Amino acid sequence: TIMSYSEDLKEFAQTYKYESITVGGGTFRYVLNGKQDGKTLVLLNGGMNTLEMWMEYVAPLSEDYQVLLFDYPQELRTNQELVAGFHMGAGGAAFATIFAQGCSMLFCILYLKRHDFMFDFRPSSFHFVKEEFHTLLRSGLPLSIQMVGTNFSFLILTTFINRAGGVAASAAAGIVNNFNGFAILPQAAFSSAAAAMIAQNMGKSDN
Repeated sequence: TIMSYSEDLKEFAQTYKYESITVGGGTFRYVLNGKQDGKTLVLLNGGMNTLEMWMEYVAPLSEDYQVLLFDYPQELRTNQELVAGFHMGAGGAAFATIFAQGCSMLFCILYLKRHDFMFDFRPSSFHFVKEEFHTLLRSGLPLSIQMVGTNFSFLILTTFINRAGGVAASAAAGIVNNFNGFAILPQAAFSSAAAAMIAQNMGKSDN
């Protein structure tokens, strides 16, 4: 729940010492804990997450390793401020993600408008064409259903691993997910390029 997550953050901050170091002009916030003579285990954050995403793993891993968590210096601190500072919990992290994506979209629109893009992005320029909508729905719905099913299956699998596999299995699943994310980048890039060309041809009625 949101309240329990906020309480976990407070407990983590009270239990572990936060430190910072400046390297190459960037300031890194980090937590170092565990066996001083053990191997160092570095846990890397994904996306816009902060080091607190690993807080439940620090205690069990510290028994055998020296665990290092850190924030990337260029990373926005929106998540942490909304989750801890304003006591918004997991909802704050979700809001921060939506806010960042909204700002990115706004900056992209402003950039295109300043460089005389062919579309002016005015509300009056947006039109709903029923026939075209049906065409897009027929083309995109099968792929959407496939993606929803795939992601939902990964969600179930991750839940099962977290409950039954313990820390080691969860860490291994996280590593596999990262490799999987990099592996599908070429396919995703080609798919996006093909989708853009197909959409342009459909818009111009050019077979």
